[in-house]
Amino acid sequence: MKRRDNAFTLVECVIGLLVIALVMTGCYLLASSANRISYQQVEQPVSWYQFLNKLESEHWQFSLLAVEPSGRRMKLVSQTSGETYQLLVSGSGMIYLRKMKTPTSAKGYLPLYGPVDSGGLRLAKLDGQRVKVQVKKRGQDLQEATLCFSPVADGLPAQR
Repeated sequence: MKRRDNAFTLVECVIGLLVIALVMTGCYLLASSANRISYQQVEQPVSWYQFLNKLESEHWQFSLLAVEPSGRRMKLVSQTSGETYQLLVSGSGMIYLRKMKTPTSAKGYLPLYGPVDSGGLRLAKLDGQRVKVQVKKRGQDLQEATLCFSPVADGLPAQR
C-alpha cells in the first residue's frame, strides 16, 4: 500500500473549520456592534431635530405666551387652533406638551422628547418670539437650540 504524505488528516480539517468559524463569529460580532453604535449616533440627533421641528412646525404655528422664571416650563398658544399648551417635563423625564383644558376641549398630552435628566430642561426667553432651549438627555451631552415662534396674532391671548 502506498502512503500519501501531501493530504490533510481529518483532525487538520476540523481544526481549520474551527478557525474559520471563530473568525466568522468575530466578524459578525464586530459588524453588529458597529451597526448598533451607528444607529445610536444617528437616532439621537434625529429625535432632537424632530422635537425642535414639532415646536416650530407650520401645523401648530405656536406663539410664545410665557416662560416661567424657573426656566422649566413655557406656555404656548397654537395659532391654528387657538388652544393653549404648556411645555414641561413629566415625572418619568419625558418632555411633553400638555394641552390646557378649556370649556370646549379636554386636556391632552403629546410626548415630544426624552427621557431627560432631572432638571434636564432649561428654558430662557430671549425676546418676544425666541427661547433658548437646553436639554440634557440621559447618558448624553447637553444639547441646545434657539426656538423661534410665530408672533402673537390678533384675537389670541397677549404675552404676559
